[in-house]
Amino acid sequence: MDMINGILATGISEFKKNPNAQLEMAEGKPFAVLTNNKPSFFVVPAKDFQTYLDFLFDKEVEKLAIERLKRNDGLVGVKLEDLE
Repeated sequence: MDMINGILATGISEFKKNPNAQLEMAEGKPFAVLTNNKPSFFVVPAKDFQTYLDFLFDKEVEKLAIERLKRNDGLVGVKLEDLE
């Protein structure tokens, strides 16, 4: 496994020969699988991928919340003192 532009990388031939060995060598870090010295795909640990999916979900929820606030649909002004 080599480091290319700060990213761990391995060739497709090495990966196909023994994917588990490549995973062990990466020590839980993401890495690129190269074909003709160009990334074909990336191998990402499940926990990192889940973190990425959670981030994307949060961004979508944030976007939706901002859109709803801009529309001001049915919002009612309330003072904190009124809630006591």
